Amino acid sequence: MKITLELEEMSVGLREDIAYETKDVEILSNLAKDINDNVKKAVAFNVNTSAETLAKLAEDEDYEVKEEVAFNTNTSVETLAKLAKDKNYKVRKAVATNEKTSAETLAELAKDTDYAVRRAVANNANTSVETLTEFSEDTDYRVTLTAKETLLKRKKLSSN
Repeated sequence: MKITLELEEMSVGLREDIAYETKDVEILSNLAKDINDNVKKAVAFNVNTSAETLAKLAEDEDYEVKEEVAFNTNTSVETLAKLAKDKNYKVRKAVATNEKTSAETLAELAKDTDYAVRRAVANNANTSVETLTEFSEDTDYRVTLTAKETLLKRKKLSSN
């Protein structure tokens, strides 16, 4: 005897647990349409979520859902570029930390008004030397120091 339970009939907590742990892209795609933000955040967090599903979640109203999308390494370069223009600095900062964010998007984020976003750009391996050099004149010393450290690390790696 096989017992099945539809996702809609499950508790929010159970749907959230499934969203965090499943590897099934179809289930993740269905859970991405959930009305509960915690379930959608869990889908966005899951490394098995497809780029297509993440692109849809990037349009969500909840900034925490978009932040998780921006952190996910399955998120496409195009979706990251769109999220880089989000009004919430936490979303933009998450884009700046993603290893898939392009140098072009990082160059745009380097002009952000929030120091935390610029500092995350200075830490990203995809940030161009030109952008890092421009940070030497940043208004926030933390950004300047981070950029200098990143440039030093790169210099050491290239000399080995």
